Amino acid sequence: MVTKVGMFRTPAGDMFKVQKSKQSGYLYAKHLRACEGVRLNEVDERAQWDFVYAPGAINALNDAMALSVQEAKEFGIKYGVCCVCAARLKDAKSVRDGIGPVCQKRAFPVSVAVIEATGTVTVEAEAVAA
Repeated sequence: MVTKVGMFRTPAGDMFKVQKSKQSGYLYAKHLRACEGVRLNEVDERAQWDFVYAPGAINALNDAMALSVQEAKEFGIKYGVCCVCAARLKDAKSVRDGIGPVCQKRAFPVSVAVIEATGTVTVEAEAVAA
């Protein structure tokens, strides 16, 4: 059972972003998938990856599947996208960390040092603003 928001990888290698619903407060999962066709992101660049709502996927995830800091970094280097929003990372530090500066501040209301100290790219669900 998942008790935290964050990034998770299944044993099969599928990536999921777990978020807290603004309406219900419950956690739900979005699956990282390659974009089909042409879709532009908010800065008019072609999006290659997107998180798609995955009904019921939250039930197949557990806290042990949370990405470690090292896995988030490997994800950023391998795909060149943020492990939270899937936006293309341009800054070398962001690619190295696997997360962009906006998502770092928005999705994880703790410092990078705290994330590195805990060893996972998650936060307690209660700490995330609804």
